[in-house]
Amino acid sequence: MNDCVHQSSQCKFLRNDELRGIVQRTNPSEGSPFFSHSGREMETDARYYDAPTIPFATYDEKTSFYFPNISEGKRDIRPAGGPSSQTSCTARRPVKDSGVATTSAVFLLPEKQRLRELRRTRQIRYRKKKEQYILNLEEQTRKLRRTIEDCEQYRRSKSDTMVTKMNAWSFAAEYFRLFRYGVRFKKELKASQTGPSDQLDFLRRSMAKDVAFNAEHDIDRMLWDWRQTSLWFSPVSLELDRLEKDAAGFLVATTLFTVSISEQTLYNVFPHLCNSNGTMSALALKLLGHTFTMPSSTHFKWDDTLGRLVSVVSQSDMLTPLLLHLGSLEDVSRVFDKALVTPDFQHVVKEQ
Repeated sequence: MNDCVHQSSQCKFLRNDELRGIVQRTNPSEGSPFFSHSGREMETDARYYDAPTIPFATYDEKTSFYFPNISEGKRDIRPAGGPSSQTSCTARRPVKDSGVATTSAVFLLPEKQRLRELRRTRQIRYRKKKEQYILNLEEQTRKLRRTIEDCEQYRRSKSDTMVTKMNAWSFAAEYFRLFRYGVRFKKELKASQTGPSDQLDFLRRSMAKDVAFNAEHDIDRMLWDWRQTSLWFSPVSLELDRLEKDAAGFLVATTLFTVSISEQTLYNVFPHLCNSNGTMSALALKLLGHTFTMPSSTHFKWDDTLGRLVSVVSQSDMLTPLLLHLGSLEDVSRVFDKALVTPDFQHVVKEQ
């Protein structure tokens, strides 16, 4: 290249030793955009180092071929020292963004802690609400129990007052209210229903100790009779139809008494209708599952001097509904033969 003078944009003259270091530009080779015709690596624009890197090729002088460099990582282009040296393509290390990562971690860590603390606070608040709800329910339950006890005491006090002012009419009304469905056993009772203890208390408060009940003279015998009826003929129902006084001074209650026949009834009250092997006879099967309504009457004798009941006579006609159902006196006779109940529905004590 001939020595010449180049004029820069600032009109500054350059020396010959400065001009010798300048490489004359040539058109790039068609084989590769990064190498000149002389085999030397072209100078790459500085902007390339800031652009995303891609795999590059290495020129082999012996074979005059370019071989691609396939390896992991990013690469930088390093200018070769001369024609005899191979192109150096070293893996470019990723730019460390430690500042950004540290800043992100600084912001994310408190946020995670804040969310964790928020969830923990909500769980504590939820558990406290649950515990408070349970405590409120327990307190309401205790209040309800106290209210029920107060109401029960009030009812008993009213009952005691009513007993002191009771007469034959009020006794009969209360009697049929308490024994409308017979004697209820504790396992069958609901909170609002009358139990056997209430019925027994009523009888003892309003009856004389030697009260006459049919052929017996005992309050317990009267309650035992009701228990047997309620146990073997369940369900039972006693409906008051009419209440009036007769010429002898007795208060006569006309009622309808309904009883049911079940397997338990047949095995315990009519055992002679069941076979020895546990099966039932044809006559027993005719009675099984049927309900019978018997016309009944109860006579009450009240002593105004004692202010208590002194006599009760109760009878029910079981013969008529059985005759209408079976249609034969012979069958009705077989039913009551050796039965533990009479045709007027009086319980027979089983001989031991």
